[in-house]
Amino acid sequence: DVPSDKVHGRDWGGKVEKIYFSYTLTAVLALNDIVKLAKIPNGCRVLDAVLQFPDLGTTGTAVLGYAADAAGVETADDDAFLTTVDLNAAADCVSMQQQMEAGGSNAGFAKVFSAECDLQLAVSQATTASSGTIKGWLEIIKVG
Repeated sequence: DVPSDKVHGRDWGGKVEKIYFSYTLTAVLALNDIVKLAKIPNGCRVLDAVLQFPDLGTTGTAVLGYAADAAGVETADDDAFLTTVDLNAAADCVSMQQQMEAGGSNAGFAKVFSAECDLQLAVSQATTASSGTIKGWLEIIKVG
């Protein structure tokens, strides 16, 4: 049997890197807020995403994904890395791998970016806490 897709040599033995981010709240996160967290470089493959946050009140959900690039090469995907993250009731740490193990179909896993994009948190339900720090990382390997 011949594989339908061959692994490119750049995907073997590459250096895994983490893009760290931190965002300190100065007000509640409102419905449809977009928080820009970092830049995703052109030519990288995403291996994992991790989001850590304190208890942000009695309500609050968000997704982690990326915005379209300025030239229109990459199409935005708001929940490519993390879907429906519950930001309320307790501090937590959520990863893309955890969501996939639980049956999630995170579209951003192993995605190779053809243009630089913004990593962003999109708020789907407002929080009630106005302070706290959201932090985490995007784990990548450069392939291009």
